[in-house]
Amino acid sequence: VDVKDPDEKSIMTYVAQFLQYSNDMPAPDDHLQLFPLVQPTFLSPVNLPAHFTPAIAVSPLHQVSPSERALEVTCWLQQAYQELSEAWTAAEKSSFAEKYQVFQNLADSFTEQRRPVMTLLAAIRRCPELSQEQCALRTAWDHLEEELQRRKADLDSSFPPPLDSVVVWLQRAEAALTEDGRGVKDHADAAKEARAQQDTLQTLIKEMSHHVNILDTYHNMDESRNVVVPLEKFDEIKRR
Repeated sequence: VDVKDPDEKSIMTYVAQFLQYSNDMPAPDDHLQLFPLVQPTFLSPVNLPAHFTPAIAVSPLHQVSPSERALEVTCWLQQAYQELSEAWTAAEKSSFAEKYQVFQNLADSFTEQRRPVMTLLAAIRRCPELSQEQCALRTAWDHLEEELQRRKADLDSSFPPPLDSVVVWLQRAEAALTEDGRGVKDHADAAKEARAQQDTLQTLIKEMSHHVNILDTYHNMDESRNVVVPLEKFDEIKRR
């Protein structure tokens, strides 16, 4: 809207994004009493308006029934899932930097729209029984979150050598630090588990200097002077 004569779509998108952060829960849909499932054709993912987002869906300016609102967001989530899967498949043989960019673009979009989706899901959790529409919305959300986690794991496993060994070491270290031994039945087993965990941590500490040295000496440029691992991802590994 930072123009002399913004069009209607720009104004609506701007106001919807503003309302997204100024209202925790749109009052008209606080109960989210959904109507019986009727799937209108205009809510097909391929026919959603190009500028549509969940932030617009939960805006009071978007005058639709709670049923249509939930269906629209479900379709947006399903479309985002499809786009992520297709983009990742297309980037399968690309460089790490290209894969990272594909993932980050889609993950950023998902993060931006997380709050309005959570608004609808919070209302759903207050319902004593889930309707077919409510189940579809929650399932679509869960599928997209799971797909993002899978693709993040795929990305971490595709680091170029020798950084791939650093990431494997980090995953081992993080797993060891989060073990709590809740499945141990008696004191003898607990003591045995504690000793094993201590031995694992000591081994990881001994290996740490080797992996730190890899990070410090890694030349993050290929033969064409292109960045191999985007700097923000490289810094993330260093922070971990």
